[in-house]
Formats: sequence, C-alpha cells, structure tokens
Amino acid sequence: MFLFSDIVCEYPGKPRYGDIEGEFPAGYGSVVSFSCQDGFALLGESELVCHEEGTWTGDKPECKRKLLLRQILLQDQIFLCFAFGCWII
Repeated sequence: MFLFSDIVCEYPGKPRYGDIEGEFPAGYGSVVSFSCQDGFALLGESELVCHEEGTWTGDKPECKRKLLLRQILLQDQIFLCFAFGCWII
C-alpha cells in the first residue's frame, strides 16, 4: 500500500552566500525557503515543495552578488555607473 507519509525528499543544499529554512528529512508537501546574505540576490525559486515522487519542485536557487548599477543623465550624455566606475553610453 502506497502512503504519502513514506515519501522523503533529500536535503537540497544551501546556496553559497545563502541560507535554507525547513525541516529535514522533508516529507511529501514539505516546503523549504531560501534567502541570500546582504549584497546578494536570489536567482531562482525562493521556495521548493517536496513532490510525491520524492523530488523537489525545482532546482536549488543561487545567490549572485548584486551590482550597483545606476544610469545618470548629465548634459545630454547617459552614463552607466557601477561600484567601480562610470562609462558614457
């Protein structure tokens, strides 16, 4: 007899520069949440759910460093500015 309580999803891992919240081992319907450290942005899903096949609804997200990007309009010139310098475009 098949029971949903028998389903377990493996620990998906914590993203580099990030964190994971949830209970492990994770059973069917369990949700895990991901977040990133300050200065990093989450690329991918912020939550994954344990499927009836014992797999997660998606892949573990990544934490990528945020680039400080600003466009500046000065005397009809557009400048792209990052944390390390500006360029006229």
